[in-house]
Amino acid sequence: MRKKFLLLSIVAGSAIALFSFTGKSLFKELDLTNGTDYYIDQMYVTPHSSKTWEYKVELGHAIKPHDHLTVDMTDLKGAFDVLIYDDHAHKYHEYDNFKPSDLGTKWELKGDEVENHHGKPE
Repeated sequence: MRKKFLLLSIVAGSAIALFSFTGKSLFKELDLTNGTDYYIDQMYVTPHSSKTWEYKVELGHAIKPHDHLTVDMTDLKGAFDVLIYDDHAHKYHEYDNFKPSDLGTKWELKGDEVENHHGKPE
């Protein structure tokens, strides 16, 4: 009986670990809330190692402060950076070094941006 319980515990633990590992890799969306005091009028994403902004996100409309935004990140692999632009203030704000494990979790951009590592988008 004790061996059976031990075997079932190992199998259950392995199944949970496997599900957790594969479940993380299934997430392909970045879930953001605009926690800043400015609008997001333009948005770009790029691999962290890139020297340019490779993907422009089609927003459809400006994202107001405290509004929610989901971005499809299927084309990006590995760590990535996010750039947002506020038309009213004419300012770029960069957030860097998001990890693939950050996909599928909720993030709030709070204005604690970093300096621009990739230049301005073209």
